[in-house]
Amino acid sequence: MRVTANNNCEYEWGVHVSVFSAAAKLTDDQIAATRNSEIDHSLWSLQEVTLLKVIDQLCASGKPSDKALKAFQSDWTVIPQLEILALCGTYHTVSFVANTACLANESFAASFP
Repeated sequence: MRVTANNNCEYEWGVHVSVFSAAAKLTDDQIAATRNSEIDHSLWSLQEVTLLKVIDQLCASGKPSDKALKAFQSDWTVIPQLEILALCGTYHTVSFVANTACLANESFAASFP
């Protein structure tokens, strides 16, 4: 959700909120916070804060800072790291396509707060 939020892709963000947020046990405040540029540390675990920072930096510049990368590598083993990076790239692409195609939200999907 963070990648699609960073790319202002309401279509894909809304699908993810509607389909995956309950399984991920995200609160309403956490869901809304995925749209905020500032990370509210009171809503997330330390590992989640690290993950959000890395995602934000990847979206902004294509590379996490050395400090964020070190924390990310400490929190996640290599296989999940690669999966996270691949998912970030995938949802960048999905966001570009959905935004360029001007896709209307799915009838079941959430809308940006």
